[in-house]
Amino acid sequence: MSAAGAVERILILRLSALGDLVELTRTVNVLHAHWPAARIDLLTSPLGEDLFRGSGLFDAFRVWPHRSLLHHPLESLRFVRRLRRERYDLVVDMHCKRITGYLAILAGGRRLIRNGTPPLHRTFLGKHRKPALRIDAMLRGLGEPEAAVARSMAEGFHVHLPVTRRQRTGMERRLRAAGWDGERTLVVLAPGSSPGWPSKRWPADAYHAIAEWLTGAGHQVVVAGSGGERTLARTVAGDTPGVISLAGETDLKELAALMSLARVALTNDSGPMHVAAAVGTPVVSLFGPTSATRHGPDVFYGPAHLSLEARPPCAPCYRGTCNQPTHLCMEGLGVDLVLEEMVKRIGPGPARACQKQDRL
Repeated sequence: MSAAGAVERILILRLSALGDLVELTRTVNVLHAHWPAARIDLLTSPLGEDLFRGSGLFDAFRVWPHRSLLHHPLESLRFVRRLRRERYDLVVDMHCKRITGYLAILAGGRRLIRNGTPPLHRTFLGKHRKPALRIDAMLRGLGEPEAAVARSMAEGFHVHLPVTRRQRTGMERRLRAAGWDGERTLVVLAPGSSPGWPSKRWPADAYHAIAEWLTGAGHQVVVAGSGGERTLARTVAGDTPGVISLAGETDLKELAALMSLARVALTNDSGPMHVAAAVGTPVVSLFGPTSATRHGPDVFYGPAHLSLEARPPCAPCYRGTCNQPTHLCMEGLGVDLVLEEMVKRIGPGPARACQKQDRL
């Protein structure tokens, strides 16, 4: 029993993006620890459903595919009515945008908290500018006892993206069919970024140099990415024999399985960075227009990961496209430095898939 009454049904709202959805597992784990018997549903986009379906983290999914309530009024009305029939005890808006603010209010939960806002906050139009609140602060704002909050944080405040044994085995088969012998150390390169952030990309020829060296050293390189990054992946693979490209050929669960088999992953500041770290694979991540001290995997997931940045005077600029004559922040990261850090994390000996503990 909580301080303000029993919580049996919880609705969490988080529509996007991939990295934020992965980080959401930390909040969900705390809520599961705090209210073990509670049902937790997720209101999300098709992306979130694809990521979490079958993970066991949520009891049900409410998929919102639109940008506005007004573009599809009748469908929106039916959606809201279904939400209200669930009679949620607690609604947690972890996205804190205008659309999720409306949906959180219209869900009709007995209590409402929003990430970055006080409990029961009602003036939600527009993006709220206050710093985001951690789940422990949100629970305290609801009046939960301090001892109970501390216990829940100790038990649940970690990010973990489950990967099943079946998913790992299926990915192993695909890699063997593509040429992996099962002995060579797997290294995943994810050279892409979200479409609105081309400025986050380390040069493709630099990734190619990494792939070429690692392959020559006897490692198995796999290039991962979205369907729109197939050309980029081909550039990274180049004419290096043995490099496997799965760009555009994996869904999110398959990407997580691929990352879980790797000894190390090299990424930009992107969704695959979060996926790799959340399944326990060390990540070397390259930062330029965004700040590594704010968004790096070592900040969110611990010291097993590393963020590298060149830090020219213009960075971090938080611009999706570079407005400088030379892309200093990303081109300033040298191949030798990145390769040195990769080799440190690869270590000696082959990385068999069975060396990692199976999950689920």
